[in-house]
Amino acid sequence: MSDRAWERLGDAERESRRLDGPGLLSDLAILRGAAPFDLGRLATPSVYVHGDWNQADFYRSLCLQLEKVSPMISSRELVHAGHGAHLSNPDQLAELLHHLWQDQCASR
Repeated sequence: MSDRAWERLGDAERESRRLDGPGLLSDLAILRGAAPFDLGRLATPSVYVHGDWNQADFYRSLCLQLEKVSPMISSRELVHAGHGAHLSNPDQLAELLHHLWQDQCASR
């Protein structure tokens, strides 16, 4: 988070970010070690959702690689969305999740 973004946060939001610190550090430590599971053995349909803003080409490439690793993984791209799509585009994300849920229920 940039200094400018930090300065825009209220006291409660800053404290919330501080409390997220240990979890974030744990997540980052996992990335440095061996993979915690084998994606090729994934048994649950999973969808990797990303936006088309920041580093979209990277995420498109990542999605292609994930889809090659497991037929259980698919991807969707949100239009005009970045990393915080749940904040900036909640309606679009909710609609996508609704359609994914409906598709999953219909396939049963």
